[in-house]
Parts: sequence; structure tokens; C-alpha cells
Amino acid sequence: MIATANNWENVDFDYRAWIADGRVKIIGPPYDVNFEVTPGTFFAKNVWPFPISSLPAGSRVKPELDFETPRYISEKEKLALSPSRHFFLIQQLKEVVVAMMFLRHLLPHRKDAAKPLTIIRDFQRISCLFTNFAAEGITSLKQVNQTLLDNVFAKIPVTESSHEALIGHFSDMVLLSSKKLISDSFALPSASIKSRRVAVDTESARGARTLEEDEIAFIIARSRLYIDSASLISEKLLERRNGAISSTKLVEWSYNNLPVLRGLSSSSIEYQLTWLVKSSAYNLLIFHLGSRVSEGLSLTKNSIFATKDATGRYNAFVRLTIFKGTKAGAPRTYRVHPYLLRVDAALKAIATATGRSSDELVFSKRGQDLEVATNSLNYQLRKFTEMHGQLIDLSSHSERFTLADIVASAVKNPFPALQYQLGHKYVGESIAYGLHGPAGAEIRSAGVAAIADGISSFIEECQNASEIGGIRGATISYALKIDTDAEGLKEQMLSTGTFPLKVGDDRYCVKPDFARGACSSVTGDDIHEIEFCTADCRFQTQFPSQRAKWESFIDQGAQYYGDHSISVHEKIRTSDELLKHLVAWPSLREPFDKFLSENPTLRSWFS
Repeated sequence: MIATANNWENVDFDYRAWIADGRVKIIGPPYDVNFEVTPGTFFAKNVWPFPISSLPAGSRVKPELDFETPRYISEKEKLALSPSRHFFLIQQLKEVVVAMMFLRHLLPHRKDAAKPLTIIRDFQRISCLFTNFAAEGITSLKQVNQTLLDNVFAKIPVTESSHEALIGHFSDMVLLSSKKLISDSFALPSASIKSRRVAVDTESARGARTLEEDEIAFIIARSRLYIDSASLISEKLLERRNGAISSTKLVEWSYNNLPVLRGLSSSSIEYQLTWLVKSSAYNLLIFHLGSRVSEGLSLTKNSIFATKDATGRYNAFVRLTIFKGTKAGAPRTYRVHPYLLRVDAALKAIATATGRSSDELVFSKRGQDLEVATNSLNYQLRKFTEMHGQLIDLSSHSERFTLADIVASAVKNPFPALQYQLGHKYVGESIAYGLHGPAGAEIRSAGVAAIADGISSFIEECQNASEIGGIRGATISYALKIDTDAEGLKEQMLSTGTFPLKVGDDRYCVKPDFARGACSSVTGDDIHEIEFCTADCRFQTQFPSQRAKWESFIDQGAQYYGDHSISVHEKIRTSDELLKHLVAWPSLREPFDKFLSENPTLRSWFS
């Protein structure tokens, strides 16, 4: 059932179903002022909030699109779009956002509705671009010419990566204009923008750092000291609240009895000590579990608990919320080391001393029922190391990568263990984590042997299959039929750096290194990306169970499309998938054509 404005705060709210429902109602601009752009909010408003339940923890502090927020137009100067001076420009910006929310499938290689967090991040960049247009005196996109475009993109104060993203957004806007989805828009059929792209050091690590052994030892050792001292810290905080000790004396006591070396202030000592304990708890929890930051931020003061088993022994558990791959987060319970019960006791002691509720989120600000933003948590974690005399390039994801690196170096075949511990859907994602850190270099030789074994298993499966689907699968099938032996095919694949990467049930990406597949159109690089893998890609290989699955679907297609309990968005996705599988399995074309001839009213789903 499609969620309505009356239940949009419900945790079961399905944002993508909402988008699918809105998509079928949209014709194009001008939009009615009462068009519901987000649940409970209308097009005429200049602030569009999203349901909090549709965003992951750490990204829910300000889940809205604010069309009047000041944006940078130079390194030091900001400008806000004015509802009076820039009324039409704001209308055009709203039309762009509506198209990117509800009609994203019209953009190249973007068949899925974007999640609210993606919309918010894209909006921040696009809004910055519109504001820089306004700074040049523009009141409508129709006034933008090549000279002004060159000037704005040369001066706009953003990073190189954001500049590249803005070029992509502008290209999308030109396409939307050509489809009449932006009122009175560009007259730039052959616009060009100069990239700021600079040479990239491909050897350097990217993303969150994997910590060195001495760094993680430093962090964990000091974190444990705070957990061990939490009851004493809570006593001192209560003494301060009762007037038995001054803030200045508490600072002095902290320097004498805790590992902190610098940065304490008498005006904020309670806040600082509280966050030293919270940061310690986060460090120990995430290093133990390898959880994502959004999962760690979902920790409440009731998340860690113990149960007694049949033998009378107590076992420790922690329950966190998993946001990836879910509509509004799903709980996951882990059995953990009993030491985390001490972490729980430490957090409860500090909560009692500072007058906080026992069921509040741990990583939140006083008086707020939302988690702190991920950036704020990163600041606290870096501040933790700085206050103890070390400058460590640390983020909320570092310990997740570090745990993966330790497992990769300690276990003979680490990837299944990583897949389970880190909650990955496919082992390929776990391999990427395992190779991210220093131990990755040590396991690469083992990885080469594993690749060779994987190719052999894949070729054996091809030889035993009654039919092979996919464009690349047809090529492999032909090679085997003309007496190319298995060993020869294996040598060809090894020589071209081609490894069969499983992307689904009986579906493989068989792409050589440096080749660009369907996923490259989205990512812009030549790295395999499972999320954007499509059945019609020239590197796709499938086995007969996939053909049988779609044959069965075609047989029951009339019932599927007549089922009103299935959302419009889901039917759009399924239709797109079916068309792509007709490329992978040409033998499906005949039953598909028969299905359409018997159900002509369903042709609109495939046009």
C-alpha cells in the first residue's frame, strides 16, 4: 500500500513506493502549488522535509531541501536565493528537483528512484550552482549562455570531485530541458564545460584509512581506560552537580587521574568527559563488530544486554539497526564478548550522572531524539586522539576497515568470515575490504590462486550447462562448441585479467580488467560495480535457472500486472529487468511476443 501524508512518520513508510505513486501523476511543469512533493509538503513551500525514517542514522539532523539556504559564491561570501528577486529561478530549481526525484528513470542509467539522502546531497550541489547563476544576475535559466557558463564553472567554490559532479548534474538538466521538464529553460544545444580534473595518485589509499597496528593499539588502550574509570568519572560529575567540586577542580582531577593530556575546559568539562566515554564506547563497539557508522549510531542505552542460557551462564548481546538495503532500518542482534557489558555499564553510569534517560540514543545531543551527524562523530573521534597527544587520521569507518584488515591477515581464507561479520551481500564486497589495508598486499598472492580456481569452477559450470545466457555467455558457449578446451579458455581469461564475478543467483560478470561495462556508464570508471550490473551488459553470463525464472514470469505476467498490491515502481523495475533479460536470453522473445499479443493492454509497461 502506498503511504499517505497521514502516516508518513511511520517506520514502515516506503519512500520508493511514494515516488512510484507520484511518478504516475506527473505530466510536467508548471506544477500545481498543491502538488505533494514530499509527504505532507507541497510544491509552493520553500522547505521540503523528508520523513526521518527514510534516512540512515547519522544523516537525520536536517533531512530537508531548503531553497533559501545561503550557498557559497566565493571562498568567503554566501548568497541566498530570494523568493522575490529569484522567484522564477527557484521555480526552475524546484522543477529540476521534482524531475530528479520522480522522473529519475528518464536520466541515463538511472532506473531506480534515488534515496532521500542521495536527493539531499545532489540538491546541495545543484542549489549551489543555481545560486552562483543568481550571483551573475541571472533570473532564469534561459539567460545562461556559454560565456556565463564558463565563468560560473571556473569560479564556483567547490572541490574537484564536486565540480565533476556538477558537470554531470548540468548535463542531466540539459536533458530534462529537452524533455520540457524545466520551464523556459536553456537554449544551449551544444554547451561545453571545462573540467577541473587533476592527475590522481592511483597508488594512494582512498576513503577511510586502515589504521596502523600502533594506532589502533593506542586508541583501544585509552578507550578501555575510560570504560574502567566510568564509575569514578560519574561520581565526580555528580559531585560537581551537587557543588562539592568546582569545574576547575574537576579539570585538574581529570588531568591527574585520566589519560587525557590536553584540551579540557572548565566551561565544558561535563560535555567533554561525557564524550570521552562515548567515543571510547564507539571505538570498542565498532572495532569488535566492524559495524557501519549508521549502525553504531543506532545504539541506545538498552541495546547491550545479557541473557542466561540453559547452563546458567550469561551471554552478552547487542542489538543495532541495519539501514543498508532496508526501507527504514531492520534490527540485527549480535552475540558479543562479555566485555561489552562493561561498556554498557559505563554508558549507563554517565547517563545517570548527567541526568539523561536510560532509553535515549547514546550518540545524541541533550534534548534531541536524533543521532549526531556522522561529521560530528568524526570530529569527536579525531578530537579523542588529539586530546591524548596523537594526531591520527581517523574516521567513523576506520575501525571497520581495520578489523577487516586484521581478519584478512590472520585467516587463511578470510573472505567468508568478513562477509558474515561485516554484513555483506556478496563475498566480492568483502574481498574489497580485505584488500583495502596493509595486509591486502600479503594476501594478493593467495588471491591469484583463488582467482585461478574460480575460473576453473566457472568454466566447468559452463561445460555442464544445457545453455548459457548473456552476451558474454553466448561467446563462451561458441568457444566451447568449436573445441576450445577448458584449459585454453582459462588461459585466455587469465591473460586478459578476466575473473567471473558473481553478481546474483546464476549470474556472473565476466569483464576483463580495464574494460567498461554497463556499470561504467554510471560509475565513470572500469571497476566492477554489482549494484549497477544489468542483464543486457555485453559482459553478462547467465545459467539456465535465470531463463526458467523469466519463462515462469512471462507465463504468469497477466496476474502480476493485474495485482494492485504490487507498487507501480516495482512493476516498472520488473518490466525493465524483463526487457534486459530478453537480450540475455533471445529464446525468451517468442513467448514474450505471444504474451503481449494475448494481453495488448500491457504493452504500455514495455514502451
